[in-house]
Amino acid sequence: MRKILLIEKRKKAKKLRARNWSIRKISGYLVASTNSVIKWLNLKDDELLKDRRGWEKGRLRTNTEKAKNGIISIRKELVKEDSSLSGRKLLRIIIKKNMEKIFQNGL
Repeated sequence: MRKILLIEKRKKAKKLRARNWSIRKISGYLVASTNSVIKWLNLKDDELLKDRRGWEKGRLRTNTEKAKNGIISIRKELVKEDSSLSGRKLLRIIIKKNMEKIFQNGL
């Protein structure tokens, strides 16, 4: 099944359940956990349309001091390379740093 919005998945889960599909079958079809499907099925109709993922609009994400320092060091490394902060480059750096950490500490 193609990637669709969360709200559409919720609606689809309700429709499939009305057709007597099992929760496990719905979760496989929608590529979602069974726990998510159960939560969606228990939502009232007016709650189906609300997207409550993440945090409130206008509220900043809270990071630990360690995470903040890690983000700052990655940004500095990208600036040194004179590269833009694209997701792919950032991911490559994060993976590289994690691999270095794993092999330094030993498996």
